[in-house]
Amino acid sequence: MLICTTVAVGIGLIWNATYNVKDKRQICFANKINNFTVIGIFLVTVVNVFISAFGVANPPS
Repeated sequence: MLICTTVAVGIGLIWNATYNVKDKRQICFANKINNFTVIGIFLVTVVNVFISAFGVANPPS
């Protein structure tokens, strides 16, 4: 799931770069994609922090 979310965030970043924010018609859609991308980045970061904090390590032998 995390890999899919990371790929979706990357696609959102590339997709957002294709819009001209000086054009009134495209600015609303670009803002929506930007918001979804920021939410995705937040989710990926939170999941990565939880994986790092609660990861199970092998006991030393």
